[in-house]
Amino acid sequence: MVESRSASEHYPPVAVVKMAPEVRVKLENNTIVDPPPIFIAEQITEILNSAHNPRVILLHADTMYAGKSTALNELARMLPLDSYMAFQPAIAVRNEDQKNSIIDRNGGRTSVNPLQTNDLGDIVKYLENLDAKPTYVLIDELMLFIGNADNHEDAVLAIEAIRGMGMHLVIAGINYTFKGEDFTFMREMALEVVSNPNWHHIRMQTLCNCGRPAKVSARLVWRGGVSCLASYSDGDFLASDEYAPRCNEEGHVGCTGHPNGNIMDKWPI
Repeated sequence: MVESRSASEHYPPVAVVKMAPEVRVKLENNTIVDPPPIFIAEQITEILNSAHNPRVILLHADTMYAGKSTALNELARMLPLDSYMAFQPAIAVRNEDQKNSIIDRNGGRTSVNPLQTNDLGDIVKYLENLDAKPTYVLIDELMLFIGNADNHEDAVLAIEAIRGMGMHLVIAGINYTFKGEDFTFMREMALEVVSNPNWHHIRMQTLCNCGRPAKVSARLVWRGGVSCLASYSDGDFLASDEYAPRCNEEGHVGCTGHPNGNIMDKWPI
């Protein structure tokens, strides 16, 4: 059990970027709707600055291109350099440059720990063996830690084990695969937010090319030299492929040939 403690004593304040009122966005049912990443980073700092014990913040979206990695990089920019450690799964690395950094689509980057793994348990072991532990742990592409895909409870327990060592966590991931199905253990992470008062969530969103809110990431594949929509039978979601946010309405779907007509289970938060 983590003992309650003074936030000012154990968790040094992080810089909060104040924004003009017109930049702020409203809350709906305690969920931030379509926010800019810098606003997300500000919200995270406010949660952590007021915390009296270690917290987990789940930063999630239904699709890619919602700005999660950008928000993580903005947050890292606000934190003292020696106060945090960032991780990403090995399977998410697309090129040599990305091995050493979380790189967002705006060119922002944050140095990551060189640990190459697809199992959250390896991060737990690594942190356990550190004499000087970071105050904050940032994890990008959470859903791609496929070493925990067959045991969803283990994924949640790994995050809780890190929190139990006295560290705040900000973990970012996508709710659904291109098939509109739960992405590995992300639903279990959401359910932990519901049941655990030490867990928070911020849900981000982007738009389909038709202007509607995006609900699924379309997987685009090359066939005969032409980019086209993947089939449901095409296999796993791969970081090396191309994706686009889609609304899952009027043909703007994640894949073709879906056996249940692209009906997606409602997200719990």
